[in-house]
Amino acid sequence: MSLKSSQETYQNKEWLKEEYITKERFTKDIAKECNVSIGAISRWTTKFNLAKMPNHKFNYQNKEWLYNEYVLLRRTKKAIAKQQGVRESTIERWRSKFKIIKLIARR
Repeated sequence: MSLKSSQETYQNKEWLKEEYITKERFTKDIAKECNVSIGAISRWTTKFNLAKMPNHKFNYQNKEWLYNEYVLLRRTKKAIAKQQGVRESTIERWRSKFKIIKLIARR
């Protein structure tokens, strides 16, 4: 990937709108790509009056989805968190809220 100037990326309204709204990327991911702080990205989304991502219900907030990933597919909380762009503690909180228990098979 070629290194682009800030005017070609997060300080460009159309580019930022594409990344943040259309592609539904997280500010932390955009910030990492642009080598700036999350606050810098937030300031520009505010300056450009870009609405925050709609009240997007993340997959991990869906009991059936989380059960499927954690129990049936035997994915770790860490792996789920990484995929969803949140901390492992967030996944643990929702797992606990939904009372999802991973059964360990005896050998």
